[in-house]
Amino acid sequence: MSNYNGIITLYCPDTTNTTRACGCNLFETEVSVSRLVFVTERPKAVYLARGDVFGEAVAASPLQHFPVDGPLILTDPYRLPDILAAEILRLNPSGTPESAQVVVVGSLGESVLADVRRLGFSVERIAGTNMFETAALVAQKRGFPEDIQLVSIDPASGGAIAASWSAHMGDPILLTEKDRLPEATRWAIRNTRNAKVYVIGSSQFISERVLHELRALNVTFVDRIAGANSFETSVLFARYKSPVSKYGWNRNTKEGHAFSFTLLECWQYLVSSTSFSHMGKHTPFLFVSWDSVPTSVVRYIEEVNPRSMDHPPFMHGFLIGSTCLISERVQKTLHGALSIDMPHI
Repeated sequence: MSNYNGIITLYCPDTTNTTRACGCNLFETEVSVSRLVFVTERPKAVYLARGDVFGEAVAASPLQHFPVDGPLILTDPYRLPDILAAEILRLNPSGTPESAQVVVVGSLGESVLADVRRLGFSVERIAGTNMFETAALVAQKRGFPEDIQLVSIDPASGGAIAASWSAHMGDPILLTEKDRLPEATRWAIRNTRNAKVYVIGSSQFISERVLHELRALNVTFVDRIAGANSFETSVLFARYKSPVSKYGWNRNTKEGHAFSFTLLECWQYLVSSTSFSHMGKHTPFLFVSWDSVPTSVVRYIEEVNPRSMDHPPFMHGFLIGSTCLISERVQKTLHGALSIDMPHI
């Protein structure tokens, strides 16, 4: 925020290598993301999920993928804020024979569905009796793709980064407790042919016992993607390429890559901005701190930066949130790491 002649304004700086999507709060930031991504495109549906239940929100992310190509918006659990209602009206989702114009995922209150209907849109709900069942039903809606991401229900695990790949490729996210694989998750895996499971996060959040349970099912491949901390995990996730399928960002070459950046603790900002992973520059996400960029993240960006490249695509970064969430100091650090410009003699 800044104060100019008594007027409070939101400070949302951009640079040649970085673009911010920001607002004064989550809802304003979601609208900023939507307006950056959906400029001329008209989505077939808009997806709504609670902004206070991590499991439901992250599990909804694969629905954004083709053929619907619609944003995931997180909302108040009991009402649709005016700013989000106005954005849904702007997006004007067309709907399809298989999908309503607005799809509610999980346990949003009936009052939210009523708010959507008052806007004139058709609405449907995908929900089980708990978040595990809801995630399994989303996997079913996607046709049980063989590549499955397994994520802890604890957002501190950093599992939110899985939402970026799900938006990008439509692969489902199933949920688990630390030491037990829920029955709904088992059901979804059993219904998946040639299931391959990618566990996102360390054994602090998903124990080896759960991996043993996975291997006892009809799973053909299990792997864990985890670093010493969530920052390193986000780097490993961007680098990862499955040895047995098309799963994984595989961002390892010195090319003009683009990335999105969020805070680990602000998972809502990541999950609701994964349109950046599905459309435009198709970005993986990397975690940063409010006022610093972890060494592992800077080192990775510099390793894949081609430097002094005279043709596109060039490196770019999307920062999710205002300077209240990600400081200008962080933005300058990222700008430098992403820059392909070398000193000219």
